[in-house]
Amino acid sequence: MNVPHDAPVTVVAYALWPTPLPHPLAQALAQHQHLPVMQALAQAPLSTAMPLPPQSAGLAHEWAWALAMGCAAPAQHMPLAAWEAQRWQLACPDSHGWAFIDVVFSEFQQGQVKVHAPVGLDDATLTQLFAAMHPYVQEDGIEWFPCSPSRYLAHGEMFKSMPTLSLDRVCLQGLHALDDAAWLTPPSAAQRRWHRLQNEMQMLLYPLTPPTNLAQAMPSIWASGCGDLPAQPRSSLTLLDDLREPFLHADAAAWSQTWVELATEHLWPCLQRGGEVWLCGVDHVRKLSPANPTGLQRLWSRWFPPSLIQRLS
Repeated sequence: MNVPHDAPVTVVAYALWPTPLPHPLAQALAQHQHLPVMQALAQAPLSTAMPLPPQSAGLAHEWAWALAMGCAAPAQHMPLAAWEAQRWQLACPDSHGWAFIDVVFSEFQQGQVKVHAPVGLDDATLTQLFAAMHPYVQEDGIEWFPCSPSRYLAHGEMFKSMPTLSLDRVCLQGLHALDDAAWLTPPSAAQRRWHRLQNEMQMLLYPLTPPTNLAQAMPSIWASGCGDLPAQPRSSLTLLDDLREPFLHADAAAWSQTWVELATEHLWPCLQRGGEVWLCGVDHVRKLSPANPTGLQRLWSRWFPPSLIQRLS
């Protein structure tokens, strides 16, 4: 998946559906394949599926982003928090690193930790929970800034190079004690500090959190996206996550409509600029490249228009 470092790359999260067909997402998108922008994308050269490396720290779109960014170990090093801080023009001491901090629910059942998004907590409650934690995280040298009601962008010394697993990865694929403990073993000093703080915040949050339908789950916090950006990061890199919510909620109509909007506003313009579009599922990536069809190829595609959905399946 090598691409010139000065070429623009657009990474699209949750753009591919699980196999095999028929799948409701693919069926919904097929209803739009007559649109000019979809027909144009269907003619772009398409790579074979690139599988997510085993024991990756994130999902396919996070791995693809790290690969395009030029990270040395993209399957484990995904410094998305530092990238977000750079985009917000936030600074921190050189000895500190950046991390995303999310409020989550976690439960331990039969050797497996299941992590859930904070379903059932409104924005006001989440703001109160972060406010309650703030004095304690400050004692550990952590400062943070709100990104969304359930996610803060934090910097601290422990986040400089702390191995982490992405929140999407653990929510969708689970955090299995045997598989993932081996990847994170032996724990570093930074991880031990974080786990101690994480346990303290669980005890703090428990009496402050309203009851939810996750009866066996404990409120907690999750850190992800740690590490530094490479010395020469790709300057023209876009990560689109607009498809995340409709994908996770299995809303095929909203997902397909958003897909077409992204194709019109981002994907086709990226290819026209000579860039590449990396379409990501949960565990694999397909790459669209700029097309330079011959006259015969253009005539053939007019007679027998290709189907993007069939090519991606």
